[in-house]
Amino acid sequence: MTASIQKLFAQGGQGSGFKGHSGRPGMVGGSSKQGGGVARDDLDRLSAPQKVDHRKRVEEVVKRLGFPVERVNATEDEGYLFTVGDQQFRAAGDYDPSTGQVNIYDIDEKSDMTMEGILSHEIMHDKWRTFRTEYQRQFVEVQRSVQGNDKSKWLIRMDGGLRNPNDRERFWAYDLNENFLTGDFRNTLGELDGVTPYSDAYWKKALETGSGYDFELAVNETLAEIARLESNLSGTDIGVDEMQSVGPLWKSFYKKVKRGGVKQNLFHFEVSNA
Repeated sequence: MTASIQKLFAQGGQGSGFKGHSGRPGMVGGSSKQGGGVARDDLDRLSAPQKVDHRKRVEEVVKRLGFPVERVNATEDEGYLFTVGDQQFRAAGDYDPSTGQVNIYDIDEKSDMTMEGILSHEIMHDKWRTFRTEYQRQFVEVQRSVQGNDKSKWLIRMDGGLRNPNDRERFWAYDLNENFLTGDFRNTLGELDGVTPYSDAYWKKALETGSGYDFELAVNETLAEIARLESNLSGTDIGVDEMQSVGPLWKSFYKKVKRGGVKQNLFHFEVSNA
C-alpha cells in the first residue's frame, strides 16, 4: 500500500532521516514571582500539557527493531481507508516496496507498544521483499544449471528440489520457496489461512479469486501479522496467547523468512546515529 503523506516530521535529529516536528509545544507562563516564593512560570509549567518528543519516540522504537530510521516517515495525520475483498480497514502504517520506505500514521494516538507492533508488521514486508528478490535471482541461477545434458552438473532433481543438501545455504531462498510455497505445503498454508482477522481477509480474497498474486499477498500479510504479534510477546500476556494460535508450519516459515539464510543474515540493518 502506498499513500501521500501531507504532514511529515519536518525536522529530525542529525542523521535521523525523519521528516517532522518534535511534538506540539506546551504552554509556558510568565516569569513574575508570586507571594509564596514559587515562580509563576514553574506553576504554569506544572499545569500545562507536557511537550512530547514524538520524533525521539519513533526513533527509539525503530532503532530497537534494527531498521534504518531514515527509511521511516511518521505523521500525525489519520491513516487512509482501504478495502480487502468486502472488508474495509484504516491504515495504521504502510510499506512501499519500490522504495523500501515505511510510513506510520496517527502517531499522537499510539503507545510505544502499538507503534512497535505496526512497525514490526511493515518491516516484515521489507524482509519478504528481500526474500522474493533473492529467490528470483537464485531461481535463474538454478535453471541455468539444467540447460546442459550432463545431469551430474544440475543443481536440482527432476522434482525441483536441490540435488545436494550442502547447497541449501547458498540457495536458501530457492529452497525455502520449494519447501513452503509449492505443492502440498502451498495447499496447507492456504488451509491454515491467516492468523488474525486482518490476514484472514486476504486469504478469503485469495481463495475467492484463485489468483497467484492474491495468494502471495495473503502469505506476505500473514507473515507481517506474525511479526506484529511477536513484538507484543514481551509487553502483555495477550501477545503470548495470540502467538500460541499460530501453527507450527507458519512459525517455521516465518522464522526462516525473517532470518534470511542458514548462517548469513541478510536482514541486519545498519542503524544511523540520531
